[in-house]
Amino acid sequence: MVEWEDELVDAFLADVGEDVDPVLEAFSGPVEAPPPDLRARLLSAATIEGRFDRFAARVARLLDVDEAEAKSALDGIGDSDNWHGGLVPDVTLYDVDGGPKVRNAITGFVRIPGGVTFPEHEHLGTEHTLIVQGSCVDHRGDVWRVGDLLVEEPGEPHVIEARPGPDLVFLVVIQNGVRIGDVELGPDDPRV
Repeated sequence: MVEWEDELVDAFLADVGEDVDPVLEAFSGPVEAPPPDLRARLLSAATIEGRFDRFAARVARLLDVDEAEAKSALDGIGDSDNWHGGLVPDVTLYDVDGGPKVRNAITGFVRIPGGVTFPEHEHLGTEHTLIVQGSCVDHRGDVWRVGDLLVEEPGEPHVIEARPGPDLVFLVVIQNGVRIGDVELGPDDPRV
């Protein structure tokens, strides 16, 4: 049996349970390239569509959209064309549209590689953050994991650092905007 820290295992993989151990053990030794036909078959069969469906109802509520739109947005996490750089090095953003209740909010997904810190920032309105992959630690030392919902009130400066393991990916809904250092970004700012 392969030993691993449960808190760093993506819930999607954790759902596989004991069946994943032989696969992990196979990768613990020397790595050999698979035969080209096997590699091609595996890659063509691999999909992440539906991987984050368990968050659809929560994402729908946070974005003020229906569940079908939420599932579509969640499926978009796996499409590299959806992601772009922002103001913070190594942090990428995937913009999504919300409904009328979040019209004056920054809405989208954020991806931060393990070990990377999102610098001190504060929000101009309430921020809701739903973690869908990975984990992070905040400025207080609190650890946040997949499925956790963080709510930060306006004017509370904070920092988060992605923990080792899979990239930290979270949905963020920030009412009115955010301030990073001396830079203030509103919902319509092209930099977010």
